[in-house]
Amino acid sequence: MGKKNFKIKLETLEQIYWFLSKRKVFNFDGKFDEVIEFDRNGLNGVEAFYNVDANGKKEIIPTRHPNIYTTLMKVKSSCNLNIKMYAEDRASGVLPKMLFDELCVELGLPEWFIKAVEQQKFKYYDKIDLPGWFIKVIKVEEESIKKMKK
Repeated sequence: MGKKNFKIKLETLEQIYWFLSKRKVFNFDGKFDEVIEFDRNGLNGVEAFYNVDANGKKEIIPTRHPNIYTTLMKVKSSCNLNIKMYAEDRASGVLPKMLFDELCVELGLPEWFIKAVEQQKFKYYDKIDLPGWFIKVIKVEEESIKKMKK
């Protein structure tokens, strides 16, 4: 694969920088590491990650920097797993908002991470046994979040 010029949005570059800065915190995703092929003429690690992530490709791209590429894929996958687990815990009441806010500060979680947890918790309410009055409160909260998105 030849070299390409990528124009990566600043927001995406900031997210990639954050992934790299949190590689020691978010380092488990429950998957085996895939073997990334080294290619002296391939994309650099960030470009390879961006190409796969932005285009939703599942293929592994040979790269000049397989360690960077592997790290970015691992951290992103780990973040997704943690978002899911935090959302489940928020929905079941195991992780109250106050405690979650402290965790966000301690880990330096960005706004997109926090927002993902708060939005995804709604899909886990169906999986737990909640009183009827609480379900009504949840639906009102969910509607207000949907209105804020628009």
